[in-house]
Amino acid sequence: MLKKLVGMVGAVFALGSIAMMTMAIGDIVGGGSSTPTNVLVGLVVFFGGLAAFTGVGAARALRSSPVPGHTVATTARTEAPPVVVAGVDIALEAQLLGLAAEHAGRVTATEVALGCGVSIDDAIAALDQLCVRGHADLAVTADGAAVYVVKGFLSDHDKQQAHELVVG
Repeated sequence: MLKKLVGMVGAVFALGSIAMMTMAIGDIVGGGSSTPTNVLVGLVVFFGGLAAFTGVGAARALRSSPVPGHTVATTARTEAPPVVVAGVDIALEAQLLGLAAEHAGRVTATEVALGCGVSIDDAIAALDQLCVRGHADLAVTADGAAVYVVKGFLSDHDKQQAHELVVG
């Protein structure tokens, strides 16, 4: 949402700059302005550059996802170094868990790679790390495809069937 707002503000600045540039060109061509010609040329150059800069930024911000119906992580993983605690990339794990929540706790490495904007190797490493730490299990389909079953995602029925622990 913020990206779209920034894009629209950039478009408004680009259009305003084009209008100012057009007026300066009109004064140069018309010749009836009391403003010196060198100042008008400077205004044309300034507002032309501003229009180009804000127009390109607006176009990039307003560009839609490459695949209709799919969202791709918009944050490049190279912008800032990942926060790693005890060997775990916290941001990647949070994205992975969010994706697993959308798929009833069952995901493939390819789904994680696409949904989290990481390589398949990074997705496999993160999923394997969950298995090693006991937070996921590895299952295999009849065709031999690996499916990671992230623990903790229960149906409402399963949650209702849970028994209270009595501590004496």
